Amino acid sequence: MNSIAPHYQAKSVRWWHDHIIDDMLAHPFDTLAERGKRLGYSPSWLSVLVKSDMFRAAYSARKGELNDQLRDSIALKMGRVADKHLEVLLEQIETKRTNIPFADLAASTNNVLEKLGFGPPKGDRTVVNVQQNSPMIAPVSAEVLAEARQRLRGSQLVIGGTSIDELAGDPKEAGDA
Repeated sequence: MNSIAPHYQAKSVRWWHDHIIDDMLAHPFDTLAERGKRLGYSPSWLSVLVKSDMFRAAYSARKGELNDQLRDSIALKMGRVADKHLEVLLEQIETKRTNIPFADLAASTNNVLEKLGFGPPKGDRTVVNVQQNSPMIAPVSAEVLAEARQRLRGSQLVIGGTSIDELAGDPKEAGDA
């Protein structure tokens, strides 16, 4: 019988599977022995069941629904808390307008604006460097250009007594070929 157990796959989710899923969500840290004792199933049968693909899919779907409900509930409550806090803050500003020090009022206003997304960004700011490779046109006379070319040719590297121009060949000769 032990050789058959690992190959068992639940074919469909039954009503008692939903009951086991409810218990797993209510007591997520219980062992299979504790759960089996509470529900009246053997730990080995529970182990085979909870490892089946069908049960895992049903458990994941149910857990996802529960998490969605919990997230929505928390978001609703946090929104209500924020609304109440803002009402109290607004009431204090309206009733004690002249008694609130300007520095405190400015700090509170900046805090509220920052939370609403209107404050300066926090953390490292991204710096974008843009490099534009546009040609630079400098007015140079023909004489100055010819002299610069002559100096450049005169200072070229000589390897083993042969200049770079001689190694590369004469471009005029290459054009004639």
